[in-house]
Amino acid sequence: MKPNTNPKPALTMEESVGQVDTVRALGPIYASLKLQGMYITEEYRLHHKIHATVNFILSNIMYYACFIIELFFVKSLKQLLENLPMNICVTSCNVKFCVILKLRPHLIKINQLLNRLDKRPMTARQSRKLENVIRDCKRITLAIMALYLTLNSMYTLNGAVSNYTRLLYDIWVPYHWEHNHSLFWVYLFMQYAFQIQLSLENVANDFIGALYLNVLNTHLEIIMERFAKLHHDPNASEEESMQKFKEYVEDHRIIME
Repeated sequence: MKPNTNPKPALTMEESVGQVDTVRALGPIYASLKLQGMYITEEYRLHHKIHATVNFILSNIMYYACFIIELFFVKSLKQLLENLPMNICVTSCNVKFCVILKLRPHLIKINQLLNRLDKRPMTARQSRKLENVIRDCKRITLAIMALYLTLNSMYTLNGAVSNYTRLLYDIWVPYHWEHNHSLFWVYLFMQYAFQIQLSLENVANDFIGALYLNVLNTHLEIIMERFAKLHHDPNASEEESMQKFKEYVEDHRIIME
């Protein structure tokens, strides 16, 4: 028999590919928010609320109060200038966390809209573009997290080798640690744990909006490409062409929303 020499047609760049899940770009951010007790889900169960409440009381109220109270015990301008920036930082962190917590239902809705955009037919090139954005967003987030954690670890190491003379930051604590080595290590690691918590909270607070905009911008570029390629197709009826145009307009409306 004569072998079949006709190769299978290669997939063109215009053929649809599998669905992309662009919400994955926020994966590290959502993991950080879960650590704070904020779950991006419609079912906010009792244990979710308990987690968020306990975390907020410990990190955003009690730990914050230690910085505020310390302001009344500073003895020099140097101590004031060391304490005041952290007060401002923790205050802004609390405000931003409360804002994001209030906007949680909107984040759920945004994810639902992104899922609708992901279900639209895409070319291989458009799918790769979204995958690249997802990868870049995750890498940037993990790099910033690593930077924050490294800086706090270096501050902790500085306190650990200070021969029991300084903590991570000057804060008010109910018991004196200067002559009690056990209390010193308890307070040092307590501070380190709270600083790690606040650092990851700050990453989510500061970058969630930028990452969403990055993903939406890529979706918008893809929709503009579809508009640019929209032309008269002799093999399609006028109703089919109009329906495709309406779908593109609806996708654009979703992004604007």
